[in-house]
Amino acid sequence: MKQSDNYTEKELAKLQRKIKKIFTRTEKEVVKKALDYLSAFKKEDDDMRYKFQNKLITDKEYYSWRQAKMASGKRYNKLLNQINRELIKAGLTAYELINGNIPQIYAANYNSIAEYLNSIVSGYTFNIVNKDVFEQMIDRKEIMLPPPKKVNIPKLEKWNAKRINGEVLQGILQGESIPKIAGRLVNVTNSNLYLSNRNARTMVTAAQNSGRSAGISRVVSQGAI
Repeated sequence: MKQSDNYTEKELAKLQRKIKKIFTRTEKEVVKKALDYLSAFKKEDDDMRYKFQNKLITDKEYYSWRQAKMASGKRYNKLLNQINRELIKAGLTAYELINGNIPQIYAANYNSIAEYLNSIVSGYTFNIVNKDVFEQMIDRKEIMLPPPKKVNIPKLEKWNAKRINGEVLQGILQGESIPKIAGRLVNVTNSNLYLSNRNARTMVTAAQNSGRSAGISRVVSQGAI
């Protein structure tokens, strides 16, 4: 049992490292897109900052200008949509990766407990489960895994947009530099990474428990216990 626990945790750690790589690539793309967009306003922002620092305009005028100029209009909405597409794509890729690992997690835990019971219980037939057998058992409805959660893309897009707007607005109102405002979007990609890692742990744990339960049920169904 401990061996299967160690295996499952190692597989989860490997899976999370792969998910991290997906979001690291996405993070670079997201920050680049934001930096390209915001850099277009750098000269104007430098001019307005000069006026603000030399008390030619009030702080309210400066920050209101920044917000209206950098975080509004069609170009800004286009940026939001571009960043959201990058984040959604990364999330879906991570989800496919998670789903691809479920068969081996299930099989490893089924085989582990079944092999253990086979060593201590007489009259029990133990058959190894592999990925192909797993797929057949899924088709025959013999495996009771929780159904995969469907990604609610409109809901996730709305959630991302709110966080993106929040980060950009905070950077603008705090008078941060263009690169620092763009860099704030790392917080948004990290939030998406956290969601994917949470999904990974939930689904791996479900596969682990389901595999063990199926191994025990197989023994009980044969009357060995």
